[in-house]
Amino acid sequence: MKTKLNDLAFSADENECGAMLDELLRFGEVPLSESEQNDIISRVTRKAEEDMTTTKARKKISRKFITFIVAAALAVPIGAFAVSQLMHKDNVDYYMKGSERIEQNENAVKNYVMENENFKITVDAQLCDGHNLITIESHDAKNSDAQRMLHENPIFNIDVEYADGSGKLDLFQNGYAIGSHAKDGDATVNVFPCEEIDANKDIKMTYSRFAGEDSIPLEGFEFTTNTKPNVKSIELKSADGKKMMLSEFEVYSPDNKQLYKVDTDAYDDFAFIKNNGEKVSIDPANNVNGFGEYLIFGEIINVYDYKGVEIGGVEYLKQ
Repeated sequence: MKTKLNDLAFSADENECGAMLDELLRFGEVPLSESEQNDIISRVTRKAEEDMTTTKARKKISRKFITFIVAAALAVPIGAFAVSQLMHKDNVDYYMKGSERIEQNENAVKNYVMENENFKITVDAQLCDGHNLITIESHDAKNSDAQRMLHENPIFNIDVEYADGSGKLDLFQNGYAIGSHAKDGDATVNVFPCEEIDANKDIKMTYSRFAGEDSIPLEGFEFTTNTKPNVKSIELKSADGKKMMLSEFEVYSPDNKQLYKVDTDAYDDFAFIKNNGEKVSIDPANNVNGFGEYLIFGEIINVYDYKGVEIGGVEYLKQ
């Protein structure tokens, strides 16, 4: 296996390497940090440049190509190495600006691929703060019928149950696609409340497609994950003791109380409070999403850059 992979890596062109990467991606992830990955890639890049023929050495070696060489040299699954090379950054940044922070998050689910003859779905990023589980996914249609279905409705239905078979979870799936992504069906966001899920148990998420009589079945479109928080959060309080939680992607009420007036846009009623006291509104270019007791920012923030938030004129601050 090792010799074959090396032979393929040095003889294949970039398109062939890309196809092999997609195939290898299904076999799981290597538990290496991003710095370890980059260190290995850098060392193997130098070795590859020394070993390649003069003609190939003159050609710029892409990181995708080197990524495959790394996997070939080590004879290990590609998943962890491919994160920064294969994540659909444009799709992720459209919904959640700051994809580099997601890439640096070693605990976040990234780059999980499911496909059949009609669709390819990539879970580019899945984040959880203990209140919501949020998934950003990319869609690829493999034929005209699948593309038509994505145009008609870009949202896939997802059933959630405990992986050990102990029960199905009746969760409200807040799925949304906006702008050109809604038209093209190429990327969506799914949000699931997870406070009622046992974080010590794995959950299985199963995809299905409902679009009338010509629905395309999605056998095997499932993956196992969990709801253990994989982002940072801080607790905030108002002067009268009301609590609020600020995580890297949302602010929410731990008591599931309404955050903002229903007759106003959520971001018009909200501001971050920096550590120096400056108040900053949410960038209107961000794809903000709110559902009463929570507000998703449309960007990844560093919670330690802020001492609190203001909602409806009320300040909630770190204690």
